[in-house]
Amino acid sequence: MSQRVIVLFTCLMVVTETRAECEHPSVGGNRILIEEPTNFTSGYEAKFKCATGYKPVNPTSSNVITCNGTQWTVLQLECKKKSCGSLGEIPNGRYMYSDGLLFGSTATAECNVGYKLVGDNTRNCFSDGWSGRNPVCEVVKCTNPPHIKNGELEDLIKEEYEYGEAVTYTCEHDFTPFGSLTISCSEDGTFQPSPPECLQVTCSEPDIQNGNRVRGAPPPYRYKHFVEYQCNSGYKMEGGGYLTCEETGWNPPPPKCLPIAITKPRPSPGTLETIPGGYGSPRPPTTGPPTTTPPSNGSGLKLAFGLGIPILLATVVLVFFIKKRASRNEHSLKVSTRNEDAEY
Repeated sequence: MSQRVIVLFTCLMVVTETRAECEHPSVGGNRILIEEPTNFTSGYEAKFKCATGYKPVNPTSSNVITCNGTQWTVLQLECKKKSCGSLGEIPNGRYMYSDGLLFGSTATAECNVGYKLVGDNTRNCFSDGWSGRNPVCEVVKCTNPPHIKNGELEDLIKEEYEYGEAVTYTCEHDFTPFGSLTISCSEDGTFQPSPPECLQVTCSEPDIQNGNRVRGAPPPYRYKHFVEYQCNSGYKMEGGGYLTCEETGWNPPPPKCLPIAITKPRPSPGTLETIPGGYGSPRPPTTGPPTTTPPSNGSGLKLAFGLGIPILLATVVLVFFIKKRASRNEHSLKVSTRNEDAEY
């Protein structure tokens, strides 16, 4: 009987001891367990450390927790990302930090305008600091500037030109430059803008009939020379009279001098119209449009006098013949009356 009691008591102690264990601790926050035992019995002390790339927020905080029966005590250790610090400056360049200076971030190197990067342009923040080494920013260089027709460089030609260096062109005599005379070594290793063109620009003398030049020099006409024309009296200008010699010719194109249209007056309906060799006859009304005739090379005043004097003379002659005919008719009537009285 006593042996049974002893065996039963022993089993109860084993069951009690087996149940007095803690589960595997799970604390998170980039804190990891230093040792991994088979089980965590009551009274076991588990030690933690910060994960790679992290460090304790407070170095004096405890990193140990204890299994009390089936429960763990609270872990005081807190961890944060390590900082790699600034990479400093790059001559003629800089670093750009997309997500700060902490563990896991990336720094990108950039060069100033006119410089090119030699080496890796990215560096990563690891647990032991930044990876790689600083790249180098070298100045951009250009080869010889291009040659041009009918022109040359004012400066001595060099083997190479650094970014920002400029050269200047000049055109031969009687040739005009079109474009920029000065070009510079640009950031892509070429000279910009494109070199100028040297062209020989001439314009022929404008052929404007019934007009004459009032301003400007006589031919030959070269680039940007100007002339101004005016039409003769009795003509009007179609187009612009001030012309400038451009790359494509006269601007604007030479004008035309056209005759000024003058409306010929018409008599009112029922009036007498002069008929050569006669006295005149009534003129029927007309419905057609008025006719126009171009003027002579004289002025409008001369034209008015030229038309007015014949009309005035024709009117005087017409009145004279009408009165003379009326006088003859009256005389014939008186003679006829006297003859009749004599017969009676």
